[in-house]
Amino acid sequence: MSMENIQPKIENVTQKYLVGKRMSMSLANNKTGDLWKSFMPHRHAIKHPKSEDLYSVNIFDAGYYKNFNPANEFTKWACAEVSEHAVIPAEMERFVLPAGLYAVFHYKGLSTDKRIFHYIFSEWLPASGYALDDRPHFEILGSKYKNNDPDSEEDIYIPVKSTAGTQTMVLENDITVFYVTASSFPEGIMEAHQKLQTIVPFSKERRIFGISRPENGQIVYRAAAEVLKEGEGSAFGCETLVLKKGTYIQKTVNDFVKNIAAIGQAFDELLKDPRIDPQGYCVEWYIDGTDVQCMVRLAN
Repeated sequence: MSMENIQPKIENVTQKYLVGKRMSMSLANNKTGDLWKSFMPHRHAIKHPKSEDLYSVNIFDAGYYKNFNPANEFTKWACAEVSEHAVIPAEMERFVLPAGLYAVFHYKGLSTDKRIFHYIFSEWLPASGYALDDRPHFEILGSKYKNNDPDSEEDIYIPVKSTAGTQTMVLENDITVFYVTASSFPEGIMEAHQKLQTIVPFSKERRIFGISRPENGQIVYRAAAEVLKEGEGSAFGCETLVLKKGTYIQKTVNDFVKNIAAIGQAFDELLKDPRIDPQGYCVEWYIDGTDVQCMVRLAN
């Protein structure tokens, strides 16, 4: 397979709860086989995993790739995804994978063929408009993964952050949200978010958004929260809407609290793109208390 033909999707990954085993190792002293031999005989002790997919997670010290040395140690996890309050089996541990932006490469080939990582870090990343972020790297090993088989398939997740300008990302699934409508725009935005937080306090389990677009000659703004259970919106006395899956152009605003005006400036830039969906929303995705992802959906 030509590595140049492997182009990633850019995805915002939500926080995940994982359960499994970990081991310290280095590339020069690679103990990956030992880790999985320790984990696999006990994987079925994990009750009610979210799927049959397995996660291989690497946690590197800050600056690991900047000062790369194959003898430098890192921590590798072999694990499965579970719910927040899942029971942790004996001899296993829980790991919380933080939310964030990832470049996702679908790879087919031997897991021992490291050319894919040379391509990602030496060719794709320098020309991508993204920089490596200091968060865990991981692979999802799904039903098509076959250890030591050239027909094996897996998804490689590389943590990234935008360096400048706009980028594209793919929202894989529709997101249903319930919302509080601001009394005015932009003056009523803060009040709408404060009211939303009295209904559902901020949690990394639930995605929080600001959603706006022109309606009947004026901009309507909604402070919104992801629906996690069917009927949740009506239970809270709120209306719902759907953020459609598809390709979005996006721009990250870091430390937005220090520069609220940067959010409007980001949307001014995004809305100049002639490809946008005329019926779409301006979407603020509040990744955490620091950064916000400004997004506009492109037309199909």
